[in-house]
Amino acid sequence: MINLNIKNDEEKVTAEYLLKSSDRIDNLTLGMMVNNKIDGVIPIQPIQMEDDRFFRYDITDKITMKKYLGDFIKKEHILKAFYGIATTIKESTEYMINWTSFSLDTKEIYIDEATGKVSLICIPLLTVINDGNTCNFFKNVLFSSQFDLDENGDYVGKLITFLNPKSYTIDKFIYELEEMLEID
Repeated sequence: MINLNIKNDEEKVTAEYLLKSSDRIDNLTLGMMVNNKIDGVIPIQPIQMEDDRFFRYDITDKITMKKYLGDFIKKEHILKAFYGIATTIKESTEYMINWTSFSLDTKEIYIDEATGKVSLICIPLLTVINDGNTCNFFKNVLFSSQFDLDENGDYVGKLITFLNPKSYTIDKFIYELEEMLEID
């Protein structure tokens, strides 16, 4: 988990990461984020005010993944969230962004509640933000969740099977999620 400061004025909600003096910026990733609109990645705005430097992210009209999933997780919500995260991470490699630059914490992943569209925060630093093990991230979300008992829970077992570390790949996981979500 990274330390984000959430600021809420009347028109806009932003998340800010205050750079520490020991932080080393990954200029390639920062350049890719500033110069491209990357689907699923919240655009970054580098800010300098006096001696402080920030990375600012607009999270207006988004809620955290934790809030989106709720106390009792619904199948459609978790499948959409996992699919959005997995496809964003996979597609970010086209922009030479390392998976370890994304915040993979359910309190720091943002989702448009109306559409279920996932938006990840990427911190362009040379240090590791997450351990790069997406399989463990998805499993941890599953194992720490309570599921809606009014729904057929067979999908949970399928997800656990897909997340077997011996056979897991992000491409295979995306394919299986597309099958479950009936996406062509």
